[in-house]
Amino acid sequence: MFPMSTVSISDLRTSFRTVEALLNAGEEVWISKRGKPFARITLETPSSEVLTDFKARFGAKSSIKPVQTKSGKPLESFLRSRDEER
Repeated sequence: MFPMSTVSISDLRTSFRTVEALLNAGEEVWISKRGKPFARITLETPSSEVLTDFKARFGAKSSIKPVQTKSGKPLESFLRSRDEER
């Protein structure tokens, strides 16, 4: 378990950098209001969401290839057809 610190609401307002340093050090900070525990602040942990590796998915060795047009320039062809529709 992490060490715990207690600060008052006025301490939080006037010396947030100190509280931030405590949080970055892995401490759980309790906020007191009129001498009684009021709230708890913890550092948010980063999401474990895996980001897509687009280079691996669409790189040279990928089985997914862009659709080729007659001109060989799919984006240019798409933009031209889009402008014609307008």
